[in-house]
Amino acid sequence: MNIGFFADDSSACHAALLANSALNREGMPNSGILAGGHNIADAVPAYLDEAAASQSHLMLALPLALLGDISIRSRLDLAVVSFGPEPLAHDGARRAMASKAAQATDALSPPWMLASCNRALPEASRALPIRIGTLRRADAASLRAGCTCGTLHWRAIGFAATLRIAADDPYATRIDRARVVQAMTSGATAAEIELRSDLLDLAVDLDERTADVSDQNPNRRRLFDPSRRIARRGAGRTLRESRQPLPAPMSAASRHSAGCASSRPA
Repeated sequence: MNIGFFADDSSACHAALLANSALNREGMPNSGILAGGHNIADAVPAYLDEAAASQSHLMLALPLALLGDISIRSRLDLAVVSFGPEPLAHDGARRAMASKAAQATDALSPPWMLASCNRALPEASRALPIRIGTLRRADAASLRAGCTCGTLHWRAIGFAATLRIAADDPYATRIDRARVVQAMTSGATAAEIELRSDLLDLAVDLDERTADVSDQNPNRRRLFDPSRRIARRGAGRTLRESRQPLPAPMSAASRHSAGCASSRPA
């Protein structure tokens, strides 16, 4: 698939990076990311044509001003307007969704809206029913290294399901979140069964690269430790019944699966 993410903040790059990792399956032609501004606009159509000819995935991260570029949009399977946590970015995304460039035509399907942050899902009719969150620097570095361990695994699976469903019906007014879940569990039609099969194959591919991190980290902190229960003594004062030393922090390598590119020493 050729997917374009449009934003005037870093959310387009974050979404393209996660989508590339989510859709890059074993045995498939290499996928890639192309990010830039107006200076690469003339070259983008050729890259999209090459990706389509090789049946590979190409994720674009472009500014909102290029949303109306017909030579780019006409070559996309999916156009997504994303926004990060800043209110200014959210306002820009809403204006873009209401602009003439976002209107549906016979040749161009309208874009979808994506919350690339932890804000509430937008109430727009064409808002993707998923929040991918803001990628931290360590997350971005892991994805660039080919890692989908830990929470990145589940974010990638959900994102892949949503993108596949959106691309399957690009003129839909909305996507029911339950359909995303159903696509990964049971399919009633041939198309849904094929989609579920593809998503489960993707899950297997990612699982093969993702080991149980908890088994490798005996020093992993627990969310609750009864030995450190807090007891009240007097009004407004709290004391720990026992103070035990905190476990040593995990090394960067131990947070990743065995064999993961990010777990290898530099």
